Amino acid sequence: MSDFALISEDAEIMEVRFWLAYSSPSYRDDTRKKLILKKLPASDRSGAKLVILEEINSKVRIYGAFFHRVTIS
Repeated sequence: MSDFALISEDAEIMEVRFWLAYSSPSYRDDTRKKLILKKLPASDRSGAKLVILEEINSKVRIYGAFFHRVTIS
């Protein structure tokens, strides 16, 4: 995760934006994400929590798909 920024915040809702890098053996990308989070109050058992209300992918940079040919004999 990089370029993390708090876009807006009030008593209940928070918006954050960041780039998320993903890779697997056959794929790699960077995705610009925006999360809209709801703040939940603390309870007797735990502290305050954030719940994702919405996740928005605003831009995806694909670095290539690498498909491997496998021969089974």
